[in-house]
Amino acid sequence: MMSDPNAAELEEFWPFNALLTELARRLTYCVQAELLPFMEVAGVMEGRAKQLYNAGYKTLADLANADPNVLVKTLENLFKKQANQIVASAKMLLNEKADALQEEVDDLLMMPLDLFVNMLLGWIYLVNMTFIWPCVLILFGVTYCLSECIKT
Repeated sequence: MMSDPNAAELEEFWPFNALLTELARRLTYCVQAELLPFMEVAGVMEGRAKQLYNAGYKTLADLANADPNVLVKTLENLFKKQANQIVASAKMLLNEKADALQEEVDDLLMMPLDLFVNMLLGWIYLVNMTFIWPCVLILFGVTYCLSECIKT
């Protein structure tokens, strides 16, 4: 479930995993946050990421669903072969991310309920203490739904 093997050894750091992963991504690419989704796409560097963003492609899904012919017409100095590669790479990354999320959901569904609740509470506490009580109410609703699913 954890992306960092060292963090996997210490379950109490689970709430920090997402924050640390995002921080590492931002430090790796050294670009504005809105350009991060494009930086893992093959053939895309900072300049191309800026072009894509300014052309209206805001997410990896936008890019994965793009028409390569439109990209060639919209972006400067982009050839058809490059556009095809960029769109194909975006589709592959999007599928990988969807598979990883599905795997995480499957892992969470197999996790003992008390461990799941403890992990969620740790994450909620980390995100923002001012929202803890509304989140706890939501958590109890989710816990109840999960316990009903497990019973059936």
